[in-house]
Amino acid sequence: MADRIDQRIQKFQPQVNRHVYEVIRNDVIALARASEPRSISDARRAMTMLNGFVSSVYTNVGGDLTADALLRPSVIIRYLNTDTLHIRYVSRFDIARFLGTLTERLTGRQVMRLAPPPSTRSKPYTNAELGKLVSWAGSMNSELQARNAWALLALGAGCGLTAAEIASCRRSDVELIDGIWWVNVSGERARRVPARRQWASALELACDHSEEYLFHGYRLDEYPPRMIQSFVSDHPAEVRLSPPAAALWLDRRSDRQWRSAHLHRCPRRAGERLVT
Repeated sequence: MADRIDQRIQKFQPQVNRHVYEVIRNDVIALARASEPRSISDARRAMTMLNGFVSSVYTNVGGDLTADALLRPSVIIRYLNTDTLHIRYVSRFDIARFLGTLTERLTGRQVMRLAPPPSTRSKPYTNAELGKLVSWAGSMNSELQARNAWALLALGAGCGLTAAEIASCRRSDVELIDGIWWVNVSGERARRVPARRQWASALELACDHSEEYLFHGYRLDEYPPRMIQSFVSDHPAEVRLSPPAAALWLDRRSDRQWRSAHLHRCPRRAGERLVT
């Protein structure tokens, strides 16, 4: 796979300004390799973003095109505020996140990030919509796809986890205590949450494997939940499935009632917070 990824990097050809690319090609390739793509699609994405960035710097500023000279906050911000204004905000956000992560990894410099794009959905899913999503999960063509779909629904609808929390959830984080499934959530809002009973079987299906993570996919250092976005895009449902956010999955009042009714049944660990 590593050889195929590198071949993709070397064979990349931009759609426009190919004469410029011939000049900056080696610099773009060096940065793409440094980003350590783990799939062919990641390599293509890195080359596309880096070619746009480096060609802009070369055309408008010139000078040194080494990583140290290119990956500076002032250079990146200038590029984002000039040559990317014509593209969709979500694409600008993705470019800023990619360049910022690469800069921090290679140079240690902190780059200002753009605010995440707003969600296109503002109301929780109805029971009818969740029923359609269950049918969607059951229609997957492979065992791996089905596991990912059940993990997405069980952790999102069943536990109210965000996309980032779903991406980082491990099998070892899930426990069965006195007939109730519990998920130990890590990250900035570390907590322990009970799974709603109607999603217990989905959570069991999501855990029925020997891999480390419940959701399988390539985890980008810049944004691990991107694999969830890719999965949702590759397997569209009848109901628009936005990248999971707790506010979209659960009716907050009924959710609090469910959690309050079961928190006393789970032993608290030292320093641990149980969500209410």
